[in-house]
Amino acid sequence: MNYDAAARESATFLRKIENLINEAPMGANRAGLLQAQEDAEAHLQGILDRRVAASPRQRLHRALTAARRQGVKVRQNVGGCCRGCISHADLGIEEGQPYAFTFGGQGSGYRWDDHGEVATYRSAQVWERDRTVKSLYFNHGGGAAPILAAALREEGFEVEWDGSEFQTVTAVLP
Repeated sequence: MNYDAAARESATFLRKIENLINEAPMGANRAGLLQAQEDAEAHLQGILDRRVAASPRQRLHRALTAARRQGVKVRQNVGGCCRGCISHADLGIEEGQPYAFTFGGQGSGYRWDDHGEVATYRSAQVWERDRTVKSLYFNHGGGAAPILAAALREEGFEVEWDGSEFQTVTAVLP
């Protein structure tokens, strides 16, 4: 759900109702309009509450689900010795199928805290400490990038991508 668009649409509808109430003759039955105003205010508040309540992990899950619904095979923390060694078989896709993945090679990858608010990079190297992840980098192919970028933006993520097939789609975490 694009919360910004839904909130704007709901606020516009609320203003229209308020205008109708203000323009209605004094003797008119305004009960229906007042109930519609109350319902519209509750709807707008619900949209705003859902946006605030969603953790980054929940929003990422919804974005990746939306991309999957549009035919993109999405995998996270895909292992391999390096990004270049990851094959279509490793991703479970057919040649030409749109795909996107985050790299989790050599036992590394990212994980979320218990509340889904903070992602940390988990290293397979025992001497490396977990560090907070500021961005998730999605490798992609088969035309998946614009679909993935749009899905991430729809969930409110800042997305960095130059439109090329050669740059990762980067989701900046809050």
